[in-house]
Amino acid sequence: MSNNPVIKLDGPDAYLLEEEEKIKHSVALNNQLRCVIQSRNKPDTSKMAETSEFINVTSLKRKRSSDSGHFRRKKINSNGENVEYQKFRFLGINKENEKSKDKIMKLPWEEIPKYLRKYSGTDIFFIHLNNEIVQLVKWLELTSSEHMLRTRALARITLISHSLWPGSKVQPFGSYYTGLSLPTGDLDVCILNVSGDPKRRLREFATVLKELRLCAGIELILTAKVPIVKYVDSEACISVDISLNQESSMDTTQHISECLKKFSTLRPLLIILKLFLKQRGLDETYLGGLGSYSQFCLVLSFLQQHSSSYSPALHKSTTLGHLLFDFLELFGIVFNYTSTGIRLNGRGEYFRRQMDRHESTLHLESPLPPHNDMGKGAFRFDDVRESFRLAFFDLVEFRGRFNKMCSSFDDSKLNSPECYSILSSILCIDDELFQCRSRTIDKSQPPISAFRKPPLVPDEIIKKVKLEIERLYVNNTIS
Repeated sequence: MSNNPVIKLDGPDAYLLEEEEKIKHSVALNNQLRCVIQSRNKPDTSKMAETSEFINVTSLKRKRSSDSGHFRRKKINSNGENVEYQKFRFLGINKENEKSKDKIMKLPWEEIPKYLRKYSGTDIFFIHLNNEIVQLVKWLELTSSEHMLRTRALARITLISHSLWPGSKVQPFGSYYTGLSLPTGDLDVCILNVSGDPKRRLREFATVLKELRLCAGIELILTAKVPIVKYVDSEACISVDISLNQESSMDTTQHISECLKKFSTLRPLLIILKLFLKQRGLDETYLGGLGSYSQFCLVLSFLQQHSSSYSPALHKSTTLGHLLFDFLELFGIVFNYTSTGIRLNGRGEYFRRQMDRHESTLHLESPLPPHNDMGKGAFRFDDVRESFRLAFFDLVEFRGRFNKMCSSFDDSKLNSPECYSILSSILCIDDELFQCRSRTIDKSQPPISAFRKPPLVPDEIIKKVKLEIERLYVNNTIS
């Protein structure tokens, strides 16, 4: 674990060492990044690359002493020859002196490195990493326009639901409800008070969506434990998952909201983890990765056991940078998954387990009844653990170079602050989320993270969307 320096500031948020003018300047730059999001479609998961294209597990069996960035970025091809690990380079892990020639964007934190002159020693790396995390999380919050697109999507779902099943209730849940959604995140909706066979009712809903051309693509997943209809909203260009009569989903969402209030560092760490796993194709449960709820439980367990959560003095000197560093070290290197399970009830605990050869590597008990093992479906958790391990070593490697750069400041490098970017060593800054992200600041609208109850759809939006649907229905009937 890292040695936490003692700094006289209050809590992680105090490490955002930005001046107001610099914040405004960063916002102005970010406003230029994206005009529309309509061109974004959900990737075809059936054609998704195997994890081995991101993490060549078989070629990474070595002693820790040989863990170098150069070795990690090599793999063995079918002819036994060493070839450059292109996927790692794409993920931003091999970014030494590499700059995209057609780069059209700036990082959210690119205007900040001059404050580094104020600090020295081991403090500087974690302060800067904390600052980047805070900046990135703020930058990824849903804008008022993105929130409006989701509100209109909810209005369309509400109108269809009430038309098909009078008395039904549309209830959003999950990441959108709790403020943990990425701009490209799914919209999870449960429709309550629907009688009859759930599979037949979902088919009815899907039929209406297709007839009114409200979806760009649709899929009925009826063989899952919880049947859903999955589609891409034609206006918002976001994926929507709809289930029926799953009242337990709201219990889970309420529990997440309560934990977010209790642990102030939970949300930023979760946002970084969601983005980290999404870029590696390890964030979908049905693909063997860690779903959103499993990610939440893993980070919650980490904070429950971290000493800074129960020591006010240590909390003040522990940044988000320390926490991310410790998280990757714990679950990538230190934690013994074969003999230890994770339980989250109360203050949480680790317990002894005997791993069966048919069991998943991760044993993670849900904090809510019936206390299911959420790790049993993560059949690619070994890849998740390996990605944590490699990310930790990349941070260690970058930390050495970072401290050398900061020991002798160069004004020319300060004018190119991407040289100091720590997060870009473990996150790909050229993926669709970064390339398409735009920021429009409307202070009259609260950020989505302010919502701790189901977002309501205003009546005027319902009426406007109703007129649009009626017009679509008439046009489809005529054609």
